[in-house]
Amino acid sequence: MDGLVRRRRRGAAVSSFSATSRAVAHYVRRSEWGARYMGRKTTATAVAGVMLLAVAIAGCRSDAQPETGTGTTRVAIILGGVANDGGFNEAGASAVETLQREGKISAQIRQSVANARDAETAVREYANAGYDLVIGWSASFSDAVYHVATEPAFSKTRFLVTGDASDKQKPAANIETWNYDNIQYGYLLGWIAGNTKLAPIGIIDGQPIPAQVRKWKGFELGVHAVNPAAAVRSPIFTGSWEDATKANQATVAQLDSGAHLIATNSEGFSPGIASAAAARNVATVGMNSATSDTAKKINVGRARLDLLPILRPMIDRLKNGTFGNQTSISTIANKSLVLDTITKVPAAPGLPDDIQVRAEKLAQQLADGTVKIGP
Repeated sequence: MDGLVRRRRRGAAVSSFSATSRAVAHYVRRSEWGARYMGRKTTATAVAGVMLLAVAIAGCRSDAQPETGTGTTRVAIILGGVANDGGFNEAGASAVETLQREGKISAQIRQSVANARDAETAVREYANAGYDLVIGWSASFSDAVYHVATEPAFSKTRFLVTGDASDKQKPAANIETWNYDNIQYGYLLGWIAGNTKLAPIGIIDGQPIPAQVRKWKGFELGVHAVNPAAAVRSPIFTGSWEDATKANQATVAQLDSGAHLIATNSEGFSPGIASAAAARNVATVGMNSATSDTAKKINVGRARLDLLPILRPMIDRLKNGTFGNQTSISTIANKSLVLDTITKVPAAPGLPDDIQVRAEKLAQQLADGTVKIGP
């Protein structure tokens, strides 16, 4: 979940294009897998005039796509990573992109906002610009969004806070909150892992935020629902959602200690995990198989977040005046948590041939309550 790109702009007011170029070059230098990202196209489009100057001075990388879509409802989403990371950030961005293609909204997507301070600058910028809905797409942005949303000047703007919020951060007249059921998400992924019949299972993740800790507890439940004897090791948190080198090193450590399956997320660090696992012909679960050719060869499958079942009714509430004072949760039942395509790879020969059929049956059983998660 929730990749945070730790790249900061040096200097004061510089153009968005030059800042983006330096950031990409810096990332490539940092990682031997960085060359893979050179093919990614990142658009750095200014919002205009004073806003651009404010962003440059504040040190907030814009990495923003131009506002698109024919809808009169304007939505801005602020990402903690890149919009095509194959994981959490892509889930948020792709849902917004779908609604703008359908003409329901016009939207701007800002990528790679490095921290909460820069997020607050971006949130305030969009609120000042008259956007109808501003989404802080990162659990670490929740305080920043609340800070702006509760200012009297922005009482007419609507805000979505995502991820874990503290008790003081409740929905309000102009605020809605969202999270996904971490246990269910982890359970789906663990069920896939259990069906590989591979163990011990090592886990590599970015930051030990509460949502991720709960996810891996759910993962263990899913594994043991299928393979009760499987050993599931405690997660190794590298501290970064983007650092492929750290993820590679953590994966090597797990493999050296005897792990026969690696579980992880679809994040910016994925190429590092794929490289280490493929070198040992060890399967993985949790990555987006489209991450790289290497991932396609070893990754069995993943659980995936589909935000559209959440965002569609939210936009409807925005338009009919009923937005606010509500919390939305992505679950299996509302089809916002789904099993992605599951593939039988050579590194997991014990995976049943009918795994996709079983997966569809499981999703239905969990949704209708005939299968329960946990004791």
